[in-house]
Amino acid sequence: YGESMPVDVWNIHAFILRERSCTVYPDDCWGADIPPGVAADEGMLYTIDDNGSIEIFKDNIEAFRQWMADRGYQERPLIITEFGIQMTPNLGFPSERVNTFMDATFDYLSTMTNTLGYPADDYRLVQRWAWYSLNDANFNGWLFDASTKERTVFGDNFAAYTSHAAAFVNLEPITVSTEVVGLSLPGEPVTLTLQAEVVNNGDIGTSTPPSVAFYDGDPELGGVYIGTGKSALLDGCASSTLVEVTWTSVVTGAHTVFVMADSEQEITESNEFDNSYSTVIWVE
Repeated sequence: YGESMPVDVWNIHAFILRERSCTVYPDDCWGADIPPGVAADEGMLYTIDDNGSIEIFKDNIEAFRQWMADRGYQERPLIITEFGIQMTPNLGFPSERVNTFMDATFDYLSTMTNTLGYPADDYRLVQRWAWYSLNDANFNGWLFDASTKERTVFGDNFAAYTSHAAAFVNLEPITVSTEVVGLSLPGEPVTLTLQAEVVNNGDIGTSTPPSVAFYDGDPELGGVYIGTGKSALLDGCASSTLVEVTWTSVVTGAHTVFVMADSEQEITESNEFDNSYSTVIWVE
């Protein structure tokens, strides 16, 4: 349609699988085949052993983040809805190797940041991910035995890893926008709607809706209080919400608007020093 696709969040699978057309190569097309609508007969010809390569996994995630950035989607979250090891023990993937891959990918996904990452999540590349699978025993790495109702050796490893993950909230305002309310004559005071985007880039949700205060000028240096809005409850992993207040009788000229997340200090955060954001707006 001649414009960018309006995507709010990108979801991908991150399996490392051979890409070859089963129509063209019926005897050698294991893996992911070729996506519908793609004319190529083959893509990446990964080997069976590549299925557990942490380096290929990292390269593919960073390549996709580059793809997103090149198309104007860096300001969007990335979620991996499936990834893991499909290859079975007889193909060289005993449980020890699967668990090693699980730990290495979890380490990478929870810590990796760079300039391609999501700015609202401190430039982490990936915001959420889901290991495959819970109980599909047709492939490797399933966490739960549906027959015995017990965790598998993979589930034990998953539980041990996640038990050490820190649970925290961290609120941060990242943008401020304005909109004029009604009409006014040139040079006369106006009424504005101020709107701030606030994110929680921790890994658990807030237990109460955070308060968000707006000021005309730095509140620690005599800035004038404008008003306070209440955020929605915020999940972790860079979930965001918009909070707005009405600002009346705004005189013409430049104003430095400050936004303070958790202004009533109701929420314990991992970082209490990134709760403010400021920007200059010009009122004509």
